[in-house]
Order: sequence, then structure tokens, then C-alpha cells
Amino acid sequence: AVKKIGTLTRSDIYILWDKIIFPIYSYFKRIWKDVPRYVRTLVISFLVIEFSAIFLYNNILTVSFLVTQKEYRNNIAVLEETSKKFLGDGQANKQAKGEVYVLVIGESETRDYMGVYSKIADNTPTLSWLAKTSKSNPSPFGNGVIFSNGYAFHTHTSIALTGALTNQNGYDNLRSDNLVSIIQVAKKAGFQTIWLSNQYSISMWGHAVDVIERQADIRHNTSMLGFTSEKSDEALLPYWREALAKIDPNKNTLIVVHIMGEHVFYKDRIFAGTELVPELTDSKIYGDFATNPAKKQDRELARDYLTAVFCTDKLLGEFMSDIQKLKLPAALIYFSDHGEELFNGATHAWQMFAWRMARIPLAINWNSAFEKKYPQKTQTLLAHQERVFTNDLIFDTLLGVAGINSPLYQPQFDLANSKYAITLDNARIGNHSFVQKEVKSDPLAQARKIGKTSKIVVAQRVNTYGKAREMLYAGLKNWEIDLKFQDGNLTLGHDLSAISLSLQEYLEVFTGDFNFLWINLKDIEAQNAQELLAELSAFNEKYNLKKRVLIESKFPEILKSFSDGGWETSLALDNAELNNKKTKQEWQRIASIIQQYKIGGCSFEIVKNDIVMQFVKPLIPNTIKFYGKASDISFNNGEIGKSLAKYWHLSRISIPYNSDFGD
Repeated sequence: AVKKIGTLTRSDIYILWDKIIFPIYSYFKRIWKDVPRYVRTLVISFLVIEFSAIFLYNNILTVSFLVTQKEYRNNIAVLEETSKKFLGDGQANKQAKGEVYVLVIGESETRDYMGVYSKIADNTPTLSWLAKTSKSNPSPFGNGVIFSNGYAFHTHTSIALTGALTNQNGYDNLRSDNLVSIIQVAKKAGFQTIWLSNQYSISMWGHAVDVIERQADIRHNTSMLGFTSEKSDEALLPYWREALAKIDPNKNTLIVVHIMGEHVFYKDRIFAGTELVPELTDSKIYGDFATNPAKKQDRELARDYLTAVFCTDKLLGEFMSDIQKLKLPAALIYFSDHGEELFNGATHAWQMFAWRMARIPLAINWNSAFEKKYPQKTQTLLAHQERVFTNDLIFDTLLGVAGINSPLYQPQFDLANSKYAITLDNARIGNHSFVQKEVKSDPLAQARKIGKTSKIVVAQRVNTYGKAREMLYAGLKNWEIDLKFQDGNLTLGHDLSAISLSLQEYLEVFTGDFNFLWINLKDIEAQNAQELLAELSAFNEKYNLKKRVLIESKFPEILKSFSDGGWETSLALDNAELNNKKTKQEWQRIASIIQQYKIGGCSFEIVKNDIVMQFVKPLIPNTIKFYGKASDISFNNGEIGKSLAKYWHLSRISIPYNSDFGD
């Protein structure tokens, strides 16, 4: 149940900020110099009251989060006490000396909007280069691995980072009176510990993180008190270079860098002089999102966020380049505390949960000295690139990468260990006292599983570059597209107004990416049949389409010419007419059309499956194939495999996949 204070739910704070205070702030920021003094006074007074209320409310909520959960029932003071105790009688050691480990903590970055993952924009040149690094393609950022399936333990920073930075996670029932931070374990093992932060030292969002930060030997904060830092993360670079200069070659060093990343306000995260990512106005890529006037504010928001991602990537490039220059063995781990939902005001409120809030980047980078000293460790990390990871396991993974020995270390939670035991089937996020969510219920995870295990599932309406890239990100390579004749050209689009993307342009980009293409001819009529056949035949010569394309139409005359040419064809049945009230003669008419025009199959809404199997199948040859279209089943509705279990007899099943960039 959603906890309440008075009449407000916890998500109200995010809605209040996003819908009221943030727009007011943005407006007055633009016109402030022209506002009369008395109006400024009134506005400042109002904002002080509002911010005070938010500060108090958010802290009460966060404390209630901690107190009501088993993990936090003894509150943050317990973390301070147990960590101090660990320095006295705890156990941790590392024999090797002169090594450097860097932990970079991102903020509100979702991998869905990172080019290295989703190809939405070319906004991650550093990580993209790292992902393609090989002996024949060396990079200035050294070697490393970009992990495909990272998830946040929670969508609230304080809870997510308490899991990441302590020995507590969502997979065991460890009591909060046993909490120990990664900083204290490293110090016990003889490490020099350095904490650099562009987050406020005493903030509305910190709590446990504030406690852990204060445990470091050396601390540098760009700011001390407030709501959110207005300094870009570039402000950390002088402190970073200073920290590198303080590395003692006779000791081990752990440097933690906590950045603002993509925290609201996205525009404030952009480095000075950075060129903005182009606004998403190309309908060939982004479909209706690009042209709909109602989406203008979302397009601007996305542009700022995508540019902020570019800035984070640039900063990571600085860090990675610098550790390559070290003669000492060095490795860097980057992850985000949680993701972000951009377009509905939810940002990352757990009570308004969307999986985009939980999908996070994870990258591990190392220099040549580290790889030479620990070849087995780097090979294990590379082998685990596709494994599911939740960021409450950062603690064990960092201990494993750094080679710190401690009874607190659990190898089954360490990505650098061959005993790593988290899989799609057992991965989960959330606290014990909150509703935990199984990662396998993420639509993206389900799509990837289906993409690997099923050849018959087809993603519907992949009519834009943007959605096609999303499908590749989701591991789906069987697509359905809608074709129309527009101004004498074959163009893609489902609705009345086709997108300006031509079939030729589409095939030039993606012909090597899809395994199967279901082409719905929409309302293309018989008079265009020969022109259509000629064009597709030409494309077949160039792209070898015939063996991996299905041509679907409701006009049998069109399909006959394709069937005669050796194409796989399907008659789109009128679902309104598929009912058990038809006479036998009416069913026979459908069967005779399929046979008369030499059509290879028929397609229909899968809710009509039983009727088709009962009345049509007995009247046609066994060689005829059946193709289903799902409208009430999608990758966003629970476990898709179970929903499709009764339809595996079909040759193909097309299923909706929700996208911001469809038509």
C-alpha cells in the first residue's frame, strides 16, 4: 500500500515539483531581471515556504522509508556505529600494493537514452568506442566492458546507494545492525580513500550516502548545502587531477566520484560550450513524436537529457583516459544510482514506477597494467557482459575487482567472479519491505528472452528508424512494417498519413539487421500490384529478401502475383466476419479464395484463433500457414511466454511493443 502523510502520497512530492514549482522556477529564471522588486520579494517568500515544506516532507518520507523497513529500522545512526566498529574488529585485507580503483556514481541515467545501448542518438562516443575496443581497434580509453543488463536496486537515490555502497542487498535478509560501508572495508584493508562529489554534502537526497561520504580520508565537495547542485560535473575535474596527484605508489587507493549526471534540471547539467543534441524533429527517425505539436515540450526535454548524457560520457572519457596513463594497475567502475522516466512527470518516483527508471548503465574499464596482472579477472568480466546485474551488488563486485579479502565478500554477487549467480530468473529489485519486482517482468527483458528463444514472434509497426533501433536494443529481429503508395513511392506508415521514410531508405539501413520482415500492404490496391511487385523484386535482387519476407494483403489479386513469383504470402482475413454464425458455404468461400489465388497462408487477430482453427483449417491443405496478430498481448503485459503458450502452432505472431518513436 502507498504510505500517506496526511492526505498526500509519497509520489505527490514529485508531481508537485514537476508540475508546479519547476515550471514557475524555469519561467522566472528567464524573466527575473525584468520583474519588479516587490514581485521578486513575494516570489522568493513563496519559494522559501515551498522549499522548506518540500525539504521537511522529503526528509520525513525518507526517514519513514528507512524506519519502516527491516534494513533501516535502527536508522542511519546504526550505519555510523557499525562502520566504526568494523574499523576496530572487522576483517579486510589486500596483499598487493600500489593499485588504484575508481568508483563513479552516476545520477538518473537510463541506458534507454544512451547511444551505446539504444542508438537513440550519437551521445556516448566514449562508451561506444570502449564497447568496440579490440586489438585491431584500440581506444584511448583502454579496455573494458559495457554490461547490457544493468538495473537499479531502487529508484530513490538514498535507498539505491545504501544497497550499492554497503554489504546489504535485496537478495539476503541481513539486519541493518550489520551494515558496513565500502569505504570502511577499503580503509580496513589499508586503502587510502578519496571522495569527490558534485552532489550537496548535506542534501535532501543523501542520508546514508552523506554518512558514507564522511568516512573517506579525503573529501572534496563542490557544494555543501541545498536542493540540487547548479554546477556542472566539470567542476570535479580539478579535484580529480588533485586526487591522482596524491596517489601513493606504496599504498592502494580508492577514489569515489559522485556526479550530478542527469539529475533534474537536465539543462543545468550541460557543460558550458557544449553543442546541444539536435531536437528530435525527424519523422523518419522519431515518427509522430517528431511532428506532433503536443510533444514539443517533450522534444525539448529529451534534447536536454540526451545532451546531458553526452556530457557525462565526456567526463567518463576524461577519467578513463587518465587511468590509462597510470603505470600502476587501475580499474574504474561506472554505474548510475537509478534511471529516469522523462515524459510523464514521474522522473524516478517508485510509486509511479516504470522500468525505464530501473534500467541503468554499467561499465568497467581497466588499464594495461591491470589486465596484465589480472588476466583471468578481465576475461571473467568480459564473459559476463550479458549477465543481469542489480546495483545493490556493487559492494561485492568492487571488492572482487579490487581483490579485497573480507568475510563480508560474497562471490555469488561479484561480476568479476566465475561463481556469479544472478540470472534473469532470480534477479529482483526493491526492498524487502516494499513490493519487490522481478527483473524478468521488464518488457525489455522479456523481449530479449523471446528474441533469443523464439523465431515466430514479430514486433508490430516497426515503421521508423527510431523504433527499429529500439527493436535491436530489445534483441528483436523479426519486424512488421506497413507499406503505402505515396506520391508514387513506397513509404512506411500505419496511419492515414504515411511517414516520409521510403522502403528503399529503410532497407539500405536495416537490411542486415532483421531476420524476418512482415510487410503489411495496407490499402495498396490491385492497380498498383505490378509496380509493387517490380519494386520489391528489385529490392530482392539487392537485399535477398524473398526468403525472409511475408507479403500480407486483404486483396487476393495482389497476392497471386507475389505467390507466382515465389514470395511467401498471407491473406488478411476480415476479423469482423470471423464468427461462428457463418454458414459452411461462407467458410468454403474463404478457403477457395486462398487456394484459387495460390496464397500461402492467412492472417487474423489471435482472439479469432479458435474460430479459424475450427472452421477454416479443415477446408484448406495442410501446407497453408497461419499468422496471428495480437492486440491484447504485448511485451508490457506480464510474462509474454505464458500468454502465447496456446498459439505456438501459428507460423508467426505479431505483437505490439510500446515505443515513444512509433507512428
